[in-house]
Amino acid sequence: MAKYTWTTHKDDLKAWDVFLKATARGHYSQLSDWLRSYESYGFGFELLLVKDDNNQIIGGLAAVIQKFAIVSLYSCSCGPILLESHDFLADELVERFKQRAKEIKATCCQINIPVLAQANLDIQPYCLPSEPSQSLVNSKKGNVIKSVTAINGFRVVSIDHTSEDPKNDILRQFNTNTRRNIKKAYKNELTLAYAQTEQEIKEAYQIIEANASTQGYAVRAWSDFKETLIAMVNANVCLIAMCLKDQKIKGALILFEAGQRLTYISGGTIRETPDLKVGHFLHFEMIKLSIAKKYNFYDISVGGSRGVTKFKEGFGGVHVKFHEPSYWVLNKTVFSMYSKLLPSLKKHKKKIANVLKFFK
Repeated sequence: MAKYTWTTHKDDLKAWDVFLKATARGHYSQLSDWLRSYESYGFGFELLLVKDDNNQIIGGLAAVIQKFAIVSLYSCSCGPILLESHDFLADELVERFKQRAKEIKATCCQINIPVLAQANLDIQPYCLPSEPSQSLVNSKKGNVIKSVTAINGFRVVSIDHTSEDPKNDILRQFNTNTRRNIKKAYKNELTLAYAQTEQEIKEAYQIIEANASTQGYAVRAWSDFKETLIAMVNANVCLIAMCLKDQKIKGALILFEAGQRLTYISGGTIRETPDLKVGHFLHFEMIKLSIAKKYNFYDISVGGSRGVTKFKEGFGGVHVKFHEPSYWVLNKTVFSMYSKLLPSLKKHKKKIANVLKFFK
């Protein structure tokens, strides 16, 4: 008989992380340190854990709690996560998620259920087979809680382990420009290293912050994100790959290792002339690592500008989408106010986050 527990106990969170890394359906956005990183914005989180009669984890979901004055939002970025043999528990987990949202008097609750929008036999083992039939009654579709990212599937760089030479076979699936840039990169005598110490992690992240500032997009400030990165590197669920030239860092990628795959989430390079093709070097090294680990694909990640997406597509990255998130409005009056204020909240989210830190 399944046993359900809402928890934030450190032993439960540690066991949950081990489960997420080991099962193909695990997702980095459900890792405890990733969830804990939202605390820098004044948010909280909790985990609904499901165990069998032998006290072994068979599934669960983690939810982030966000409060802005009278508005309270409750969201799960990717769940439920269940062992294949226990798919029948999905409805119960979603029902308990909704009930918990009502208990804490949430204005709205939203869940991003990892179910493929279109059939894909290669990726199906990493997702639930179908959406729960009963628990989604009266739900609406759409992403209305944007302060916690709902991941829209994977961008898959497929690996064929039946091939005698997977590395060269995967090269052939890249477009001509990407293959050419990879060849150029390896002529530049670049080397790969991994950030381990706090100073190395900081130096790598400073490149990512600088790249974001130059390109005009937002990343979390080092002061907000450093504890998360350090903890996740130490827990062996995060890799920070660095490209070195003459022992100097030229670029870095942050990747998570969960769900029997590597998932790229953020990166940056130092722009200089001549172009060393650092990004091409780093991603191909991570693909080679995925091959060595016998992973079936490298998740080069969804999202990004058109230029970033084009870069990822050069590696053969195919966007395999989930269904849209499901949500329920639990307080129509307050939700209407929230919806009208949302554009302003998004515009001033950094200032709001700084204020929220003082009201944890």
